Amino acid sequence: MIPRRLPPVSSPLGVRALGGALLRAPRGGKSARAAVATTLRERFDARRVVLTDSGTAALGLAMRAAAGRGSVAIPAYGCPDLLAAAAWAGVRVRLYDLDVATLAPRLDSVARALEAGSTALVVTHLFGLAVDLAPVRALCEPRGVVVIEDAAQGAGGTLRGAPLGAHGALSVLSFGRGKGLTAGRGGALLVRDERFDAAIDAAVSSLGASGSGARDFAVASAQMLLGGPALFAIPSAVPGLRLGEMIYHELDAPRAMAHLPAMLLVQTLRDAAPELRTRRANAERLRTAAAAAGIRTPIPCEGSEPGFLRFPILLSADTAPVPALGIVRPYPRSLATFDVCRTLRDDADAPMPDASLLAAELFTLPTHGRLAAADVERLAQWLRSRSVQSHAGRGVADGSPVPARTPFESR
Repeated sequence: MIPRRLPPVSSPLGVRALGGALLRAPRGGKSARAAVATTLRERFDARRVVLTDSGTAALGLAMRAAAGRGSVAIPAYGCPDLLAAAAWAGVRVRLYDLDVATLAPRLDSVARALEAGSTALVVTHLFGLAVDLAPVRALCEPRGVVVIEDAAQGAGGTLRGAPLGAHGALSVLSFGRGKGLTAGRGGALLVRDERFDAAIDAAVSSLGASGSGARDFAVASAQMLLGGPALFAIPSAVPGLRLGEMIYHELDAPRAMAHLPAMLLVQTLRDAAPELRTRRANAERLRTAAAAAGIRTPIPCEGSEPGFLRFPILLSADTAPVPALGIVRPYPRSLATFDVCRTLRDDADAPMPDASLLAAELFTLPTHGRLAAADVERLAQWLRSRSVQSHAGRGVADGSPVPARTPFESR
């Protein structure tokens, strides 16, 4: 019997969406891409939409357009795809630290990165929790620094009534595995500032041919079949898949979004709202359990409604992940520890204590719609059982070393 295992994150994807995409296939992908671009332009209030083969590709294009040959400031805690995008774009990086209490940029750290000469700054909405861009803009705009909004994990979250992804001069979306909205693979660059038109025109003309995306469609189909709790133990047991590892992958030359992923995205755009309601309801049950146990959770910013791609909590660094329940450290290393980061950085000696603390003490619990009510209750019980272990701040405040990292499930 296959043991039940909860995926840390899952995108809403069903037979109806896959079947609808296949039915559209004979009509070609051009109309699907046009439909997707129109929907995203209207939903995210963008002047232009560039559909790419991945969110990382969209971020690389944004960095190249915004920073030119300068440098870009990126968060020290997050997905290593931030580094891959910078390496492809040919820009230098400076890291800034995050506030443990909110997962928002620490403004003092941002200011240091800007004073050192960064020409663009990436702000990332982690796990569907919004970052208020207004304080960041107040630092950036007087210096002419471009704010790139990374909403790859926006997951339907909103800020002051507008969706995450609708707030930057340049914004990036991702439709890959485990996002709140999926096409199996793909991304989008949203442009709101006309000063980038020439750079974006050049980027669009340089995009490689997209192809059919048949392989991406097959992967998405496998995700639907094996990505639920009943069968997720099977792919998790395959070492070659390296699920749960924080891996740096170089970014290949960006391509346009392929035909079949575009067709799939037409379908999943229609199905995102019910999944969002489910994630928020599950997160509320987990929030109640965490509060009863005295466990700290990052504080959503004022005027926001999180999308809760995952439910983040802060616990003692010696707490063990529970992969069977999808309870993992999402990013168990700060970006400063990657060799490629040391190559790209212009601020090699700048300390990032909160990023190191988050790598050691931030865990996430699943919220997605493939959880049964009994699964959510098991997660709530686990939270209640942690009440004597809840902790955040040790390892920096008292000067003790950050413990060794443990493997995690991929986002």
